[in-house]
Amino acid sequence: MFEAALGEFLTCKYPYQFYLIQAFEELWEEKKPINWKKVLDFCESLIGLPQLWTNDDVGRDRYHRKEWIPTAIAELIDAGVRKDETAFDEQYLPQAGLVLQTILEKQAVGVPQKGKQEFLNWAINTSRGRSLGALISYALRCCRVSENNGSGRDAAWKKLESLFNRELERT
Repeated sequence: MFEAALGEFLTCKYPYQFYLIQAFEELWEEKKPINWKKVLDFCESLIGLPQLWTNDDVGRDRYHRKEWIPTAIAELIDAGVRKDETAFDEQYLPQAGLVLQTILEKQAVGVPQKGKQEFLNWAINTSRGRSLGALISYALRCCRVSENNGSGRDAAWKKLESLFNRELERT
């Protein structure tokens, strides 16, 4: 595949980056192999770009927004950890966790507009809500792996608890 050239996509327009990440998710959902190390390296580099987090309209059109990219990355990771039988190798869990943590640190905490939508619908369908959903799937996967390795769920949860507490405090 073209995973070896992912670095070239760091300078592309946002829609290309968005669709590239979505393509990896689709490939994974179709049970096609992807090089998770290279894909996570790319995602880590992409979310490290300061311009991805600026609140401007650069690269925005009516169908694509750069703020969709972190959500697409979170959803890709979610697809990679959701089901044990199709999850990526556990060696990539620490890097995936760092990517999710970075996304959550940089995503703005929003509030629903009065009268626009129900709170629950708003919470799970925002970019941040989807990233938090990916974090929950990630935590569950980490706990199952830890339990299968004989360390127990508590060992994994102790590593994640402060992240969840921080997110609760931010809301």
